[in-house]
Parts: sequence; structure tokens; C-alpha cells
Amino acid sequence: MRCITLDSETDFDGWRDAVRPLLAARIPCEALGWRVGNTATDLFSTMGDSDLFKVTDHPQYPVRITKTQVAMCKRVLCHRSPERLYHLYATLLRLQTDPYALDDPLFTSGLWVREADKNIRRDVHKMHAFVRFKKVGERLVGNMMRENFCAWFEPDHRIVEHTADFFARRFTGMDWSILTPDGCTHWDGKNITVSPGVDKSMAPDADDTEEAWKAYYASIFNPSRVKIGAMMAEMPKKYWKNLPEAELIPQLIQQSEAMSRQFMSTPETAPNIRTEKVAPEVYAQTTAPINISTLAEAEDAARRCTQCNLHCNATQTVFGQGPMSAKLMLVGEQPGDQEDIAGAPFVGPAGQLLDRALNEAGLDRGGLYVTNAVKHFKFEPRGKMRLHRNPVADEIERCRSWLTLERQFVKPKVILAMGKTALLSLTGHKGTLKSVRGGSFEGEFGETIIPTVHPSFLLRLPDPAARDREYAQFIRDISRAEKLTKEAA
Repeated sequence: MRCITLDSETDFDGWRDAVRPLLAARIPCEALGWRVGNTATDLFSTMGDSDLFKVTDHPQYPVRITKTQVAMCKRVLCHRSPERLYHLYATLLRLQTDPYALDDPLFTSGLWVREADKNIRRDVHKMHAFVRFKKVGERLVGNMMRENFCAWFEPDHRIVEHTADFFARRFTGMDWSILTPDGCTHWDGKNITVSPGVDKSMAPDADDTEEAWKAYYASIFNPSRVKIGAMMAEMPKKYWKNLPEAELIPQLIQQSEAMSRQFMSTPETAPNIRTEKVAPEVYAQTTAPINISTLAEAEDAARRCTQCNLHCNATQTVFGQGPMSAKLMLVGEQPGDQEDIAGAPFVGPAGQLLDRALNEAGLDRGGLYVTNAVKHFKFEPRGKMRLHRNPVADEIERCRSWLTLERQFVKPKVILAMGKTALLSLTGHKGTLKSVRGGSFEGEFGETIIPTVHPSFLLRLPDPAARDREYAQFIRDISRAEKLTKEAA
């Protein structure tokens, strides 16, 4: 007989080094005994050195163990049953001559190992799900403060070391300790260390974040999907004592019927316009009519515009707004993110700045017609944000027909062209805005077109002094447009 001694219950390296020569010599299971430290685990583990046979006296064979089998052995070694050492060796010995031994329904050790592996996997999953860290302090590392957290858990098997890598990857940015009766693991941002198990009295009490967590859990609890049997299967009651939210569960279940009635009676919220676009429903209608006789017909036709690719991603067409009797028309460049959602021009930050400038110039926006040269929002996705992009010349040209219709029906005396895109659409001017600012153009319908900057240009200026100068000039351009409007009237 031969006795194999392991340093600890989960001494995988020692177990692997011991069984490899035994497998090579095809030593039968019955000839082996197992011991952990000085603790006897079976009847034969008290034998002395004189009882040990020499492995080298037996014929040697190649040892075949796949990576998958090695990983399985590492997991099963965490099982709490002392039988695991016998069944693991018996299974590996059978696999040396029968690669399908684990699929044999009559192979007792193989069945035991597969069931043990299943139990370990389930226990690991529960530990991943139900460990709750509590903040216990902070420490200074270099120039940064690292928070210290601690958690108590009672796994069914000795898996605390096996799961340490998962928690180190998941919670790299904080120092943590996981305490269990079998052993403890610790992470300091660089290394994982292991220490002996402790009593639950060493675990921390509630921390400052528990109340916030319980409030969040109660807010996301869905009463219409309460299935007590499924919940108890996934979250057995034995784990509840370590979960702060567990004390809320009985009350939430009792209230679930009333909460369900309230949930079902709550009016349906409006869909997010970014996900339920107006455009597809509109485009399914007939194409825009050729003969348009009113501004309302022009707006309705513009909502079905597919003359360029901008309609593919924009939420909706943003047409102009204002009275038909307006003598002053303000033309911007294109809708922004907020305009695209609201379906109205100049409602975002640039629109707020425009409103302020109009008030300072003594104008009421309600008496003006406000629109854009391009009717769809052009943007570049950047994470959850949509960043503005300037339309190209072809997109400006294809959208110009809608602006022309607006000019024909409103018949303004003066148009304030805000930005280079607006000026290009109204006049065809391709030079710089600075070179013509302060002057004017005569439009094709007899209007006076005054070039000025777009309000968003003022928002982007980093220098406060330059911003104030440009803003004052912007107000003077508005005042000049108002004066010319009165003279024309």
C-alpha cells in the first residue's frame, strides 16, 4: 500500500504531482491511501514508510490528461467530501485507457465526479451572485485613495481560492477581503493572498451604502413577474442572511398583488422618439406632391422627403415655424440633437441664446418665421451622444427647395442668414462669412438677405472677451435686420 499526503484540502499542485507517477505506473486505486496534513482520511492512511512500494518498479506508460480534465479535477478537489480523492484518481486511471469513461453510466467513480463537478459549478455561481461587499475604510496608495471592502460568505464547498481570480478581475479598483469558515482571500490591487478561515464575528456590520442599495432594489422589484418557486431555486433562503435586500423580500412579495394592480393601471409612457421614429410611417405614404399651394402642404410634403440620405438616421423633418405674415425670416443651418427630438427649430442651447439676443434687440420671436436651410439633423454617433456634423453642398442643394417654398409662402422682406450654410443656400455665396458680414444680398424674391453668425458659433468661442464682442455684433446684426424690415414695410 502507498499513502499520499496533501498539504491542504485544496492542495491541487501537490495532488497533481503525486498522482502523475501513479498514473504512469497504472497503480490501482485499492493500493492507495489518502491523508491531508496529519489527519487520517481513511483506514489505510496511518501506514508508515515501510509500507510504501516503489513506483519505479512498475512498467511506465504515457499519461494522457486534457486541459478540460485538469480544470475539472481542480474544481472537484474543492468538494467537501473526503471521497473526492479516491474517485478523482479512479476516474483519471480509467481515462488512461478509456477516453469515454465519463460517459459510461455504469462507472461509479465517473458518475460521482461529474455530479461533484456540477455541484461545485453551482456553488461558484452562487458565490459570484451573492457575495455582498461592505465598505470598511480607505487607505492611501501613492497619490490615490483606495477603498477597502469586506464580505462574509458560507459556501457549500471549499471554493474561496478557486473564485478569487473572478473577484480580482471584477473589482480591480478596490481592496477587498472575502471571509469564509474554510479560508479567506484578500486583494490589494496587485496580488491575491490567502489566510485561514475565520468566524462570522469577524465580518463587518452594515455600511453607509446598504440603505441606498435596498432602496434601489425595492424600486426595480417587478411585482408582475414574481415566481416564488423560481426565486427560491435561484436564491435559496440560506443565502438571505448575508444579503441586505433579503429583509425586503417577504414584504415585497406580500405587496406584489397590490403593486401589480398599480403597475397595470399606470398609463403607458410615451415611446422614445429616437427608437420609434416618425419617419418610417411617413415615408410609407405617397411621395410628395408636385403642386403645393400652401405652407401647410409644403410642411406635410417635407416630412416625406427622401431626396438625400439625411432622412435615414434623423428622427424627423424639422420644418420652419412662425406666422405667415412675418416680415423677418431667420434662417439657421440645420437642426441639432434637441431640435431633432422636439421637431421644432432652435429649441436647444443655440435657440436659447437666440431668444436672449432677440429680447435684447427688442424683438418678439413669436412674430418671426424661424427655419433652417437643411431640414434633417446630420450627426456622428459617439457613444450615447450624437455629435453635429456640417451638411455637404449636395445635401444643402437638395434641401433648398423646401426653403424656397417657405420664402414664397411667407414672403419676408428681410432674411437674417445665420451661418455659412444658410448663406450658401440663400445666395450661393461660397466665400467666407467674415468677408460679407456687414453687407447684404438681394434675394431671388426681392428680399434683403443679411449675413451673420450662427448662435452655436458664439457658444463654441473659448475666449470670454471674444464671445462678448461677437455677441454684441450679433445683436447689432439683428437690430439692423429689424430696421430694414420696418423701412421695407
